[in-house]
Amino acid sequence: MSESDRATIVGPVVGATSPGPAAVPSDHQPVLPGGGACPAPDLIGLGFTEAHSMASATRLRLSVSVWETNVGPWGRVLDQRPPPGARVRRGGRIVVTVSARPQEQIPDVRGLPLDEAIERLIWLGFVPLADVRRPSRLRSASYIVSTRPMAGALLACGSVVALTVARTQPGTAPSSASACADAP
Repeated sequence: MSESDRATIVGPVVGATSPGPAAVPSDHQPVLPGGGACPAPDLIGLGFTEAHSMASATRLRLSVSVWETNVGPWGRVLDQRPPPGARVRRGGRIVVTVSARPQEQIPDVRGLPLDEAIERLIWLGFVPLADVRRPSRLRSASYIVSTRPMAGALLACGSVVALTVARTQPGTAPSSASACADAP
């Protein structure tokens, strides 16, 4: 047998130690079959807050585009991309189109619970942004202190309205009726 007729067989070397298991980083997330994808929920027709909650529950994020219309109801999801049922990676993004008026007056939401103020602003076509002065474990325990721009200002729908939020002690929270009585 000549030297060129011999085959080389790759295998362990006698007397050598075998390498240990490969080091896996502690933050490693296993890859799920299908890439960790899930079907996109059907958000069309839902209010924005409900759509946001549903997307969060399925570990998806929302991007919002505003469709200006003079016909209500406002703050509803009119369309979404990817469409309902399409595969979306966990942590992926769904783009929703939400109905809104062209311009609207900022309502006086002082004294309202944070959830109620957010819902009211979204229904009118604004994008609320909460500025929490004192962190609260329960969103329902937080109340609106002020808005920027101020209540009564005329603003294009789709604009950001900053909410200053404070946590108050139970029983000392201003009621929404007193906030309305103080409004000019």
